[in-house]
Amino acid sequence: MGKKRIVTLILMILGIVVFGETTEAAQLDLPVNTITGSVYQDINENGVMELKNFEITVPKQQVRLYHSLVDAQQDQNVISATNTNAVGMFSFSKLKRGNYYIRYDFDKASRPVNFAQNVLDDAGIQTSGIAKIDATNRSKLLYTIDLPQKRVTNLEILPFEDKNWNGLMDPEEAIMDGKTMIILNVRRFSEVIKNKELDGLDVSKLLSGALGGNLDISDAIYFRTTKNGQLINMPDVTSDLYIIIRSPFDLTLTSMVGNITKINALLAIIQGGDIEAILNDPELIAAGDIDTNSDNEYIHLLASILPKIADEVDKINYNEIIGEDNAAVITKTTNQLRAIETLLNKIPAMRFVKVDHFGNSYDLTGLKFKRTNQFFFGIKKYATLSGYAFNDKNKNGKKDLLERLQSIDLTIYDAKGNVLSTVKTPASIGEYKLINLPYDQTLYLGIPENLTSTTAMTVDKPAALADKNIIGEYYIEGTSGNASLRQDIGIIN
Repeated sequence: MGKKRIVTLILMILGIVVFGETTEAAQLDLPVNTITGSVYQDINENGVMELKNFEITVPKQQVRLYHSLVDAQQDQNVISATNTNAVGMFSFSKLKRGNYYIRYDFDKASRPVNFAQNVLDDAGIQTSGIAKIDATNRSKLLYTIDLPQKRVTNLEILPFEDKNWNGLMDPEEAIMDGKTMIILNVRRFSEVIKNKELDGLDVSKLLSGALGGNLDISDAIYFRTTKNGQLINMPDVTSDLYIIIRSPFDLTLTSMVGNITKINALLAIIQGGDIEAILNDPELIAAGDIDTNSDNEYIHLLASILPKIADEVDKINYNEIIGEDNAAVITKTTNQLRAIETLLNKIPAMRFVKVDHFGNSYDLTGLKFKRTNQFFFGIKKYATLSGYAFNDKNKNGKKDLLERLQSIDLTIYDAKGNVLSTVKTPASIGEYKLINLPYDQTLYLGIPENLTSTTAMTVDKPAALADKNIIGEYYIEGTSGNASLRQDIGIIN
């Protein structure tokens, strides 16, 4: 017998033996079955692995095997547990025939996607993250399954009190409570405006439901308010372009009562209305405090260009070219361009955010491209000056127990004579408070000319204030962390 025939005969005998043993093992239900597969990124969430869409496998994903659905749901009586390897594959071997349940929703950075092999609960609803494997086929030893998941993208928003004004959230600085942020889905918002979905919006009903601090409008605009020192978390956002912006008002009862005009103006814009009111009063969109790490380069660039365009347009004599009436329209337009410049400079801090199909999020603000899911908004309160204004009968410069308060007009000036803040002091109960005072410049406190103060400081008045009755001079450093000054004011009648 030739050598080749002998080799062929041996291989045939081995094949018969192996086949016989395998068949026998299957018949006897020996532990020879294997379940293998992968965990992959299902970008379009259709439950089908599509390499053409760059849906690739994911390493280091935990997968656990159970005998029953209850065990899988409660994560008990685990048969075996493993992690996907470097190429995103897993395997459970030496299994007897039977029904098995695989669970793979242990990675908090991802969520399972429903697909055909999901288990159905008693109500016929797919149980997310748990798949069933029917390993009862006597002629089959290998079972495969691909487990889809989607990376979860959470946007974390941190409006913090930047006491030292360095633009960074230092360890000793905390989230400010009661600060409302607006998260705008740009694509969805454009659809809402185009389709006029907000026509007939019941504003009063809308606001009455927003006192808890949160408000959602048409899956396009989200208002979120900080509380208990916690950051704002926008969970599982879709692939889109977003704008995160400080709200001009906070969704708290006190703020909403005091900012009705701002609320109406903002809602008018959201509904696609006229922005004339805001052009006439840009303070309607101002947040009322200082943004310490705002780098809205797009906005600032646009604001610097608009007045230059208006100046160039004004150089042309349109009266001679197109007539007086049409020229008046152009003049109005150029004036609006200048008004828009002021408006843009009042826009609160914002962040431009892009979330891609792979679940990565990027900060596009400041003409930069930074991969991150955390967006910091530094906030510094304006300085204040407060105290009592009282009738100083004994002229000792101190408010004694029986000395009453006195109502007078107080004014804060800068060195050029500009009025920065005014207030009328209470006549019976409480302190006065001068607000919105700037940092890093000299401030001068003035009272009416016909009054004399027992607490007046020696002040070297600048020329612009030569005719003013100045009784105090202050300088508040922006990096000191001290935003509140006190000054009791004794008055001699």
